[in-house]
Amino acid sequence: MNMIVMLGIMTVFYFITLTLICLYRDKINIKVGNLIFVIVDVIFFFFWNLAGYQRGWLDDRFMTLDNISPMVCTMIPFIYVMNDKVKHGCLSMTAFLAFGMFCAMYISPEHAYLFSFNEQANLIYTSEAACHLICSLFGFYLVLTGQIKTDLRHWLYSIAFTFSIIGFGVFLNFVFHKDFFGMNPYG
Repeated sequence: MNMIVMLGIMTVFYFITLTLICLYRDKINIKVGNLIFVIVDVIFFFFWNLAGYQRGWLDDRFMTLDNISPMVCTMIPFIYVMNDKVKHGCLSMTAFLAFGMFCAMYISPEHAYLFSFNEQANLIYTSEAACHLICSLFGFYLVLTGQIKTDLRHWLYSIAFTFSIIGFGVFLNFVFHKDFFGMNPYG
């Protein structure tokens, strides 16, 4: 399948799902909705990592803090075991990154999907675009269902949460002289 066709299918699915969330946001059971997003995120993130492993991207480490997208995809499944403040930070970060994830569905750091007229959509690019789609939908879902408020306080909280996670990963890299969490300070 051509990359543009894959993006077209995902775009139609994205806007249909977003429209349904907007129309039925008052009738959605939040616990069930969150569970559906977590399950779908786990499935597509598994395929993204499987494809990355087959390409050799995961030979040195797990793809978690190399980029903000894998970090969000990694954190979403853990919302059920997080402390309430940490969970709120994770959900705030996901909500405020929703538009960025939507844009990343079209233009990714690894491959500019939107400009790939002659490229074929393979597992790695399709699963990565699907992960961005799910994270974007989940972020908008959190705002539309009232789980996250879009005010300055929550925005600053999400920024502080994001940088604390990244800072912790860089700290672990520094302590263990590794680059397991991306952002390698040693080259």
